[in-house]
Amino acid sequence: MKKIISLAVMFLFAGSICFAQVKNYKAEGSEDIPSNKTQDEVVSSLTERLTKEAIESSGIKLRPYKLSKDEYNEFVKSNTNIEIKNKKIFFKKGRVQCSYVRLFVQMDADEAKKYLDNLKAAKEAKKEKENADTKVQQEVQATKSVEKAEKTVTPTVSEILDTPPAEAKSVEGKKDKKADKKAKKEAEKKAKKEAKEKTKEKKSADSKTNAAPATDNKIKTEKPENVTSSVVVSEVNVFKNNMSIDQALEESYKVKQETKGLLDNFDKTLEESKSLDTKAKISETAVSIIKPKIEYLKFFQTERFADENADKAKVLSVGPIKEDAEYFIIKIIYLYTKEQPVMSNIIYDISDIDLEQAKLLHDTPNNFVIDPLFSVEEDETGNVQRVLTAFNVKHTELMKEQTVKVSTKVKPFSEIKRFEVYENILNNKQENKK
Repeated sequence: MKKIISLAVMFLFAGSICFAQVKNYKAEGSEDIPSNKTQDEVVSSLTERLTKEAIESSGIKLRPYKLSKDEYNEFVKSNTNIEIKNKKIFFKKGRVQCSYVRLFVQMDADEAKKYLDNLKAAKEAKKEKENADTKVQQEVQATKSVEKAEKTVTPTVSEILDTPPAEAKSVEGKKDKKADKKAKKEAEKKAKKEAKEKTKEKKSADSKTNAAPATDNKIKTEKPENVTSSVVVSEVNVFKNNMSIDQALEESYKVKQETKGLLDNFDKTLEESKSLDTKAKISETAVSIIKPKIEYLKFFQTERFADENADKAKVLSVGPIKEDAEYFIIKIIYLYTKEQPVMSNIIYDISDIDLEQAKLLHDTPNNFVIDPLFSVEEDETGNVQRVLTAFNVKHTELMKEQTVKVSTKVKPFSEIKRFEVYENILNNKQENKK
């Protein structure tokens, strides 16, 4: 009963803030009429300028929204009523013809700002989808590159530390050429033997895992001296979002702990190193080994996962639809933690269907099934937790489905920040070479 009363109060509060607060915003001004323009052209441009001034006098700044001409015209058409109080043509001194306009813009500033915020969110969501598509293509290309890299052998940390510095190399260059040639042959023979053994081990591991996902390949957490980059080669970054949020939480925690162990080992080795050149080589090895793990952690923070046991969001109301619009707004409420309700305006995209289908969707709001989607973030104690980042909106009659982003900041894993230290060392080395 207490819960029902709380919801009722909340609905009353939501309704109380929905009453329109329409106000008049005044603007007036004049503009000279040049010989290459007609009176109507100048009056039209002056009216448009004064309309923007009147809108911005309400406190709404249009520039940050980066509206196209069509988007601006649709915004004005949907949210304002322009009343021209006075319009005249007169002559200034010197017989210069001039136009004068005084107008009022009737507008609910709060609703107008919501409209612009929703439009901006829709554009960002579209851009994010395009970036995601690009990322998928890049990951496919990266997979091919990793497969090609399997044929190469990268030295271990211990091998890097055993590599003599530049000064020693210059001295070695003066040694007998015959001895160098012999040593080179022995090294090549040894490298070929190691490469064959590692290829054999990899084939055996692949047959056991039976093409399992990348994260099923365990990376040992020994000291980095005993870890070679051939381990990383077997970790192909092809992330598939076919898991629930509970599975994502479990998997991300496992990857987070593995990454933490690797970073702890590399941090200790880096701290004990004195030479900048040695630090750069350690960082190069660390990046090649840990980066697949970091990419996987980022995947859990940017991807969205469903929860079959989560409550559905409820539709409160549906906004109007116009023939030249590409979406309509669905106001929803969702009980995120059973106690904390989330109210949100969802921009439902209808740009890919015809008007008749759009009207059918709009007129049957009870057929919408709205599921929450979650990402994974790090909590205050360093553990993982879910965070609401989107809604999956499906219409059961037309079977139209789309994902709508919720504006939420996901707290990044601390391992990602730690990993950036090694990338920065490596990048600084490359910059110094230039």
